[in-house]
Amino acid sequence: MNITTEPLPDYVEKVIKQVTGKTWEELGNDVVFTVGNNLHARCEVPKYLMVHELVHQKQQSESPEKWWANYTNPAFRYQQELEAYKAEYKYLRVHFKAESFEVAKEWATHLSGEMYGKCVSYNKALLDITRQ
Repeated sequence: MNITTEPLPDYVEKVIKQVTGKTWEELGNDVVFTVGNNLHARCEVPKYLMVHELVHQKQQSESPEKWWANYTNPAFRYQQELEAYKAEYKYLRVHFKAESFEVAKEWATHLSGEMYGKCVSYNKALLDITRQ
């Protein structure tokens, strides 16, 4: 995967704005996005986050444009993010077991919040992420 600080493609920026109500710039420097084989990041990308983003790379392998067009659908978005968070959680359980549940709670807050367009409740997100 190629890590770049280049701006997001316009079609992705429009989807992000539609889902979150904010631009990538407004979301902050610690937010990253995968578009095909490119990881758009303005920060260091820890290994556990790379695991998450590699899932998105695989999900987009057929067509990043189609994937991002579907991302506006809350059910699609949740399914795609859940798959990535579950992979990330699995990695954390192996390498940082003691902290993994606390981190999963933070992710559940993200999934149930503005970052993902409030596509699910906190409790469902936490249960789904941590379910083996």
